[in-house]
Amino acid sequence: MKVDLENHNEALFTLIDNFSQILPLDANLLIPSDRSKVTPNASLDFNFYKRIWLDPFFKTFPYLAIHQAVYEEVVTTPNLSNYIKQKIQQQVLILLKDDDLTCEEHLLRNGVEQKIAASTNYEPEIDNRDDRGEVKSLAHIHVKELIYFCSHDSNALRLVDKAVTLETSLESLITIKLYEIIYYLSKLQMADSKEMRFLYKFHYYLTSHEKKTNPSWNDFRMGMDRLYDYAVKNSRGKPTPLL
Repeated sequence: MKVDLENHNEALFTLIDNFSQILPLDANLLIPSDRSKVTPNASLDFNFYKRIWLDPFFKTFPYLAIHQAVYEEVVTTPNLSNYIKQKIQQQVLILLKDDDLTCEEHLLRNGVEQKIAASTNYEPEIDNRDDRGEVKSLAHIHVKELIYFCSHDSNALRLVDKAVTLETSLESLITIKLYEIIYYLSKLQMADSKEMRFLYKFHYYLTSHEKKTNPSWNDFRMGMDRLYDYAVKNSRGKPTPLL
């Protein structure tokens, strides 16, 4: 995924101004990252991933949320399953269920799901696994009039970012990318800067192609500061720094 240092993201501005908002997540922000397909041995152990990413992420944002379909994706391994179930029990992770929708909301959700699915590999009629989590998440988010969708999947993000072109009916949503959350955690001292640098380089600066197209960590920080430093300094709703 290409890092954008040219354009402001309104979603990040609003999050900087108020961190206490519901943030629906795609599964890829919770499952330990594995890039071994592009670089040998490039996979992260759960305990390491939990320490440097999941723990500070959950300590920073009080209203993280996942749809039931995403929950079914992330509970496939014991360690992550126990972690996610614990967060739900502690009421620090909201579980979005279609069963909680009204009859009218169900009708609207079904119609929107068909539109979203048309641009994915998910087929609602057979309920296959491909792209199921993001399609059902986005349909639910739309119906409940939530604002954000957080993901590291460019195919999932385009369903919102290209909503008009793809006719997904998701024009009211705004997206937050992984690198923007990495910047947020580092900038607001919610996570160790060296560990955020590691995550950034792992996801955006690992391959030779990425090193040609994406900025280094230092250039990334400076570029993001140019876009958002003023907003951070003038924020009315920042979390208390953990470091």
